[in-house]
Amino acid sequence: MPSLFELALAYTKVGISIIPISPNGVTGPNGSKDTPFDCSEYISRRIATPVELCEWFAGGSPLGLAAVHGPVSGGLECLDLLYAAVVKLFRQLVTLQGGDNLLEKLPIAQASVEGRTRLYYRCPSPVCEHTWLAQFEVPSEPGVKLLQLLAFVHGTGSWTVLPGSPAACDGSNAVYEWVDRGLSEVPTLTEDERELLLESAGCLNAWVDRSAILAPACPDGFDSSVSWEKILFPLRWKKIKDFGEMAIWHSPERTKPGYCAVSGIGFNSDLLYLVGTRRAYTKFGAFASFYFGGDFEKARSVRVRPAHPCRWETPRGMCYLKAVRKAQPPVSCIMPTTGDRRHFIPQAIKCFQRQTYSNSELVILCDGEDDLSDLIPCADQRVRYFYLGRERQTIGTKRNLACERARGELIAHFDDDDWFHPDRLSFQVGALLAEGADFCGLPLILCYVVCSGEVLVSQMPALLHPSLWHELPAGASFLYRRDFWSRSPFADVSLDEDGIFIRAEGRQDQAVMVSDYRLYVAIIHGVNTSDYRRDSSYWSPWPGDLREIMGADLDFYLSLRQR
Repeated sequence: MPSLFELALAYTKVGISIIPISPNGVTGPNGSKDTPFDCSEYISRRIATPVELCEWFAGGSPLGLAAVHGPVSGGLECLDLLYAAVVKLFRQLVTLQGGDNLLEKLPIAQASVEGRTRLYYRCPSPVCEHTWLAQFEVPSEPGVKLLQLLAFVHGTGSWTVLPGSPAACDGSNAVYEWVDRGLSEVPTLTEDERELLLESAGCLNAWVDRSAILAPACPDGFDSSVSWEKILFPLRWKKIKDFGEMAIWHSPERTKPGYCAVSGIGFNSDLLYLVGTRRAYTKFGAFASFYFGGDFEKARSVRVRPAHPCRWETPRGMCYLKAVRKAQPPVSCIMPTTGDRRHFIPQAIKCFQRQTYSNSELVILCDGEDDLSDLIPCADQRVRYFYLGRERQTIGTKRNLACERARGELIAHFDDDDWFHPDRLSFQVGALLAEGADFCGLPLILCYVVCSGEVLVSQMPALLHPSLWHELPAGASFLYRRDFWSRSPFADVSLDEDGIFIRAEGRQDQAVMVSDYRLYVAIIHGVNTSDYRRDSSYWSPWPGDLREIMGADLDFYLSLRQR
């Protein structure tokens, strides 16, 4: 390992001013100990000579060495990230802006304590001394304000302890090591590259700084039902890139790469953080500020329709659309019913007839005292009705009989008492084809409780991983290939026949889950054949407006209260 003198000599040869640091000195504002003597000329005017370096560092000197930042070192600057978690998030933010290659070319020193990391680079105009980029307030005694730094820049007039120095030279007693390369090659960044680094570090404020949030009281359900696209797109903001929950936004005034605002990184991931003002907004806070100049009362009086991005415009949606355009295998929708459910049938047929997937049929099997053939539209040859007689059959048996009569390669459940979005078949068929699956279901559904008017949302285990697809809330969301049924038909039961069906012994089928709750609404009306387990932890209140999803169809289900 090179001696301190050899290291110092190598650094000065590439134009970096080196000064000695005393392990016994008082910790300075740089996070390191002070110099053993006045080094002001090496900090501001010139680089030490080899003779001076030899006097300081040769012969087993206990001193440490530090790099001086600023013009004397060719515009050297250092970005200091204080914790491992901060470094991880910073890298994600830089990557989000396509800065992978930028990080790869920077000399990076990492401390042995808490993962503190320093990035070195040169720039035309280094900052003066220290510039804080991200910090948060630490709870303390009344009247005392303590700030914990997360990220800051070492600029002109400052210095940092370098790898090779004793631990006692650093204020945190840390030993630094170069991660990939040392200071033998320090790149000079363009202003845009430097700004990308500093803005990424500045975004760390959104991670912790609760005091910078504009979060006025908002109308019920506003923040949960309105998207950032709905708020920002009309103002000509652009969504530049997203990465999981994180997204970069540019205002109309932004004309170059980098961050203008970012969403999805705060302790509350539903915040929008503006880098320039260091202010974070809830959705209602942004709506009131951007549209009404901060007049919250006026903003509360305006009702904003929830924004639902078109399901076909998402990356998965485009993949599903491509698959369903390429092939449209015939789909048979099976609907077991009984004569005493007459009032549900016309609405259920309307839901089928409005489906955007045209290569389909509806197979209705009815038993009981009342023959429902008078409700079947004769003009629509796709609706096929079979009356099984007065003797009641189990739902499992009727599903099997419907599958036997079905002409389609795919079979979809289409229960008589539930509501289906016109895109339901198209989207599920597209998903099944695109993923090469045997089964498709909806693990995230809405449920309307007729007697109370409650709207619940389910979040079933299948949301977590496709391997949990056997735990689904509603059989009416099932879509599967014909041989999926023929290998293990339905049991001769009327309660949980769907659950028994998909949990059949030996099921090894490939499943795909479609998590779009707008495709299907289950209706609880008191005489359901399915047990929705409303007390289950899978169910929670949904604050949205059901009419935004169901439109005028909601009136029919509201009328069920009068029955």
